[in-house]
Parts: sequence; structure tokens; C-alpha cells
Amino acid sequence: MIGIKEAIAKAKEFAAQILDVSSDEMLLEEIRSSDQYWDITLSFNSRLGKKPSNEFTAAMEAMRTAQTLLSPKTPFDLNRELKTFRVTKLTGNVEEMFIVQPV
Repeated sequence: MIGIKEAIAKAKEFAAQILDVSSDEMLLEEIRSSDQYWDITLSFNSRLGKKPSNEFTAAMEAMRTAQTLLSPKTPFDLNRELKTFRVTKLTGNVEEMFIVQPV
């Protein structure tokens, strides 16, 4: 059985290999545990290769402003991606990766 620290390391290692993201860019957002799995949610800078247009930048800023006004918690950085990695407690293998939509 692996512990939480190992599960986080396995999730980061998997993300770095599959998504071509540096582990230094990754932030731990959430941890969930069940009998068989650790679900590790990480965020990292978006991998969109293009520099956003002025219209896109303006739209993103408007979304951030609206999110700030509508949500009492700190708004999620829309330039980041969220992924949840399901790590098997018994083997330490990453079994699944989920796309997470920020709320």
C-alpha cells in the first residue's frame, strides 16, 4: 500500500510524462481517498501554444471579474488546467486521468 505522499509523487510523475508539464508548475488542489484509490487533483499552466488575441484576453478578464463578483472564494486562474489522477493504493499505478472543470 502506498501513502498520500507517494500517491502525489506518482500523479505528478504521470502528468509530467503524459502532458509534458514540469512538476515545478503543478499545484496540489485536492486529495480524495477511498478504500482502493487516491484521487489527486493537480493544476498547472495551460498548454495552449498560441498567445491569446486581445479579444480573447479581454474575454478572459471579463470572466475573471464576473467570477470574482459571483463567488465568495478566490477565483480560479483561467490560464490553468485541472486534472484528477486516480492512483491505486495497492500498486501505486495511475489508473485514470479526469478533466476537471473549475467552479
